[in-house]
Amino acid sequence: REQRPTNLFDRAMPSRRQRCMNMKVSIIIPVYNAERTLERCVNSVLRQTYRDVEAVLVDDASADGSRDMLRIYEKSNPRIRIVEHERNQGQMLTRRDGCQAATGDCVMFLDADDELPLDAVQRLIEARGEADIVCGNILKKRANGREELIANQPLDTMLHTQIYDHLLTERLKHSLCGKLYNAELFRSPDLKYYDGLTISEDGCLFYQLVQLARHLRTIDATVYYYLENKQSTSHATYTLKEAESIIISNKAMTECCMPYIERQRQALRRCAFKMMCLYAERVPAAEVTRLLKKHGMERYIASWRKFHMLDFAQQWFFVKRYIYVRLPKQCR
Repeated sequence: REQRPTNLFDRAMPSRRQRCMNMKVSIIIPVYNAERTLERCVNSVLRQTYRDVEAVLVDDASADGSRDMLRIYEKSNPRIRIVEHERNQGQMLTRRDGCQAATGDCVMFLDADDELPLDAVQRLIEARGEADIVCGNILKKRANGREELIANQPLDTMLHTQIYDHLLTERLKHSLCGKLYNAELFRSPDLKYYDGLTISEDGCLFYQLVQLARHLRTIDATVYYYLENKQSTSHATYTLKEAESIIISNKAMTECCMPYIERQRQALRRCAFKMMCLYAERVPAAEVTRLLKKHGMERYIASWRKFHMLDFAQQWFFVKRYIYVRLPKQCR
C-alpha cells in the first residue's frame, strides 16, 4: 500500500543526513619541503569516496621543489587551491591562512607527509549531525612496519567541562588531525593564533576550538594515517625556542579550562607536569622560571616543581625522562 508523506513540509525538507552529505569539505595541508611525500598525500585527498572536497595547500616558503609541484597540481585539478608564503611562518599561521582561503562548510587538517583513508571524509560527514567537531581515530604506521591505533574514548556531548575532562586525562587526543570541524569556528574573533610556535601548536589551537564549539562527538573509525618519518630524529633536549613554545601553548590550554571550577586543579596539575618535563629534558630550571615570568604565568611558578601535585602516571613518566635524558648528562 502506498504511503503518503505526512505533509508537504516533511516532503520538502531534506533529512539531516542529506544536509550533511551536501556539505563541501576543505582539507588544509601545510607544506614545507615535502616534495618527497606530497604526491601521495594529495592523491589521498583527491581519491576520497566523498567527492565534494577541495585541497587547500599552503606552501610555507619551501626551499625544495614543493612550490613547483603545487603550481602544477593547481593547474591540472580545479579542486586544488594553493597559498604561498614568502617567509616561513610555522604550522599555526600556515593553518590559519589555509582556513581563510578555504571555501568549504567544514574543515579538516592533513600534514604533507601523512595521508587519509579513502573513506575518511565520508565517515566523518555521515557521523556529523549537528556536531561542530567530529573526532576519529589515527593509525600510526611506524617505519619498521608496526602499527599503533591512537583512539579516543566514546564522547558525545555539549558540555565543555566534560570535553576538557577527556582532554586533560588524554581520553580525547588534542591533535588537530583526524577531525572534522565546522568552518565557522575558524571565523571567530576570539580564536588566537601565535606567531613563531615551533612545537605544541596543535593543543594550543584545539583547546580554543573546543571552547567555541557547541557540540563534540567521537566515532570509532580510523580516519587518518600518521606515517612515521624515517628522516626525523628524536631530540636529545628541547631548545629554548621549543621550551618557550611549549610554555605559551600550555598557558593557552590551561586558561581555556580555568572557567570550569571542577577542571581547574586538573589543568594546573597538567601544566605543572609539562613544566617539570622541560626540566627533565635538560632545560635549566632558571630558564623555565624566566619564561614563565615573561609570559605572565607567575601563579604557576611556585607549583611547577611540586612533585606531589602529579598523579602516579605523571610521576613515573617524569622519572623515566629524568633517568634517560637528564641523568646521563649529569653523570658525564
